[in-house]
Amino acid sequence: LICYLSEHGFDHAISPKLLSNPTSKDFQHILIFLLRQIDPSYSFQTRLEDDVRAVYKQLGYPFPISKSSLHAVGSPHTWPALLGALAWLLELLTYDEAASNKQLESEELDAEAQGNRIFFDYLERTYDSFLGGDDNFEELDQELVESFEVKNQLVREEIESFEVENAKLEEQVAKIRVSESPLVALRAREKDLEANLDKFRKLIEELENYRTKTAARVQEKKEEVLSREKDLKQNAADIEKLKVAIAQQESDA
Repeated sequence: LICYLSEHGFDHAISPKLLSNPTSKDFQHILIFLLRQIDPSYSFQTRLEDDVRAVYKQLGYPFPISKSSLHAVGSPHTWPALLGALAWLLELLTYDEAASNKQLESEELDAEAQGNRIFFDYLERTYDSFLGGDDNFEELDQELVESFEVKNQLVREEIESFEVENAKLEEQVAKIRVSESPLVALRAREKDLEANLDKFRKLIEELENYRTKTAARVQEKKEEVLSREKDLKQNAADIEKLKVAIAQQESDA
């Protein structure tokens, strides 16, 4: 409250100490300042206790304000309730200021903010009528009801749209649950490939062993052939020697 008053040019002294035990004049200055944020020309028309109660009732304040509390503003028994009333009015002003500064359009607000915006507009219009001396708000009340009916219809249509979309999603989920999951199929395929890979590895190992054994046998055969060739050469040499010896004997005879 102190921050709001200070930031908006409150032209009277204000401090936590003053707010802990204000006088009727202090309360009146603060209240008039806040109400003039709604209506710059506002001033009390009759007695303080009558105007305050009438204004708060018109604004829709949900709690009663007694005349006795307005006669003893700073009393420990009455001031907390009156301070709460000021805080409630401050919340309305803060919301309206934030909405105006951001230039929010009703259709851009969420559901709760739209409702607040509609109701605050209603309060402003009824308050203007009240200041103009008109205390019959049936037409404004009807407009408020119609505004909420339109809003509620839009919400119902949006809910129906969500329900249709939700039904489609549930149907898709059901189909996915019934059909085999692509992930399950991929995992099964992965297991098959791993099994085939193990088979290929074993086959390669067997072929490698066979190649090693075959190479060893080939080497043995080569060595055997070389040995036989050596024997054949030796036999051929021996035969040649015998032929020479026989020829020599025949010549000597």
